[in-house]
Amino acid sequence: MFLDPLADKLLILFGFLGILLTAQSIFKPPLWVSVIVLFREIVIALGFLTLFFFSKNIHFRPNWLGKTTTCTQMMLILFCLLSWPGTIALAYAAAFLTITSGVVYTVREMTQFSE
Repeated sequence: MFLDPLADKLLILFGFLGILLTAQSIFKPPLWVSVIVLFREIVIALGFLTLFFFSKNIHFRPNWLGKTTTCTQMMLILFCLLSWPGTIALAYAAAFLTITSGVVYTVREMTQFSE
């Protein structure tokens, strides 16, 4: 039920951490982009765990915006590792989608938690 989204979160978290912490001369996205991505993934994971432990009736529904964000973040990791052109533009797109989908998920799940 929640292993696939959890695997996505872990892949993105460790992918960005690996890129940030490597000494290799690969392209690194701006630090603020990485912080936004890592913060969103941690907040959503903690929110899911909170709902899971404190709510008997949990309905965590992914949406197209979240799936697009995850895909863009994974593409950014790949672009960084391969130093492909267009990485900066993709980093900005990933940051925009990350913020937007984070707000959508937060608002949606807060209404579920208050029910």
